[in-house]
Amino acid sequence: MENLLNKIRFDGDKIIWRIIIFLSLFSILAIFSSSSRLASMDSYRHSTYWYFIHRHLIFLVAGFVLMYICHRIPISVYKNFATLSLVVSIGLLGYMLILGETLNDGTRWIAIAGIRFQPIEVAKISVVLYLANILENNTFDDFKSVVRKIIIPIGTVCILTFIAGTSMGLLLGIICISILFIGGLRIKNLLKICGLAIAALIILFTLGLTFHWPPRVVTAVNRIESFFGNDDNEKAVKESSNTQSDYAKMAVASGGLIGKGPGNSTQRHLLPHPYSDFVFAIIIEEYGLIIGALVLLAYMSLLYRAAIIAKKCTRIFSSVTVLGLMLMIVFQAMLNMGVSVGVFPVTGQTLPFISLGGTSILCTGIALGTILSVSRAANNQEISQQESNEKENEKHKVSDTKEKTIEYDDKQ
Repeated sequence: MENLLNKIRFDGDKIIWRIIIFLSLFSILAIFSSSSRLASMDSYRHSTYWYFIHRHLIFLVAGFVLMYICHRIPISVYKNFATLSLVVSIGLLGYMLILGETLNDGTRWIAIAGIRFQPIEVAKISVVLYLANILENNTFDDFKSVVRKIIIPIGTVCILTFIAGTSMGLLLGIICISILFIGGLRIKNLLKICGLAIAALIILFTLGLTFHWPPRVVTAVNRIESFFGNDDNEKAVKESSNTQSDYAKMAVASGGLIGKGPGNSTQRHLLPHPYSDFVFAIIIEEYGLIIGALVLLAYMSLLYRAAIIAKKCTRIFSSVTVLGLMLMIVFQAMLNMGVSVGVFPVTGQTLPFISLGGTSILCTGIALGTILSVSRAANNQEISQQESNEKENEKHKVSDTKEKTIEYDDKQ
């Protein structure tokens, strides 16, 4: 047992490890309070009151284990499987849209061998790894290669994701364009991709509003109109996104600087999804704006640490992978928090590593483990370089000493 414990090492960026531990521990308090209404509902009386916090704890531990395993895997393994992972993700997304489970006009879940998960979460990681690999191995001198290697495969993933969930598709598209910019794709090619993306969005929104397909387009438009105060739209009122946003604003306003205290939230009984979509509003209501700002700072610190890791990397694949995966996590967190405080329309995005969820926590753990794998390799390379420099300096010192000795002997 002692030998096993001695072999367990948490390498990579230590600050990222500490931030994740903080967010994980804090999420236990947030989920226990925000899920109390769900636990007491009639449809869940067959389970214990502790069911949801137990479930959250299991996924947190599993996510942490996956993060540890992934951070021990060499980054070259991720590079070798980047293209295959994208192909698998496209297949899973297609299967999801045809045979997946539909909930609230959105089809996001599939079950394979009794395991139920969201392929969109898997696709997010695959897209980042694929783009990082492609950007390192290609110069893209002509636009045909851009179409063949970027627009067709990545566009397919973004469109399939958009059909399943509008906000997630838009977020994924923004992340992809950001990665291409970071990875050094020529501006003229990047502008062409943006133009094609805008054209695709216009077509999809036109289809959605005219033929109600994709179905989530109508929901997204209703929420946007509701956000900007268009109360004439009856469907937007029925969507009740205004009501959700109002309850969230009340939670934030009533929390003040120090909050009402753990377990004293009132809006958790009124908000439809206080344990996922609006968990940040409950955090501020119970713990106050100061703790809310600390949670925000934690996510921004993760992005800052990712930038430091990327700066140490000597290869494009490693640096783009780190920044791409962390942008995915932090952008989603910003979107969730922005919805809770009324900055953005309701989107249905969870708060990474805090919201109640299964696939989201596991895939976030994998993404963070991959980032830590790059950090571990960068740190090892930095240590090797320092040791090499020290040996070189020692050689120079010995050589200088010998030269001085010879000069002294000659003078004698």
